[in-house]
Amino acid sequence: MAIADVKEFAHLTDADVEAIGRELDAIRADVEERRGQYDADYIRTMITWQRRLNVAARVTLFGSRIPPLWRCEGWS
Repeated sequence: MAIADVKEFAHLTDADVEAIGRELDAIRADVEERRGQYDADYIRTMITWQRRLNVAARVTLFGSRIPPLWRCEGWS
């Protein structure tokens, strides 16, 4: 939300803001409740793919014909 939009929401009372906060808390609780093994497996799979792509990128750079690319400085 841009600062210019604040006037559009100035009509909300403290009770309105509290109600919105309760609704957002309920949404967050619902999402946290539904997290499970599927989500953990998905995250681990993405980490594995990221690591494989990182290795592939390094191999590609090291295998290039441009010697400065072989140095991979600053890579963690």
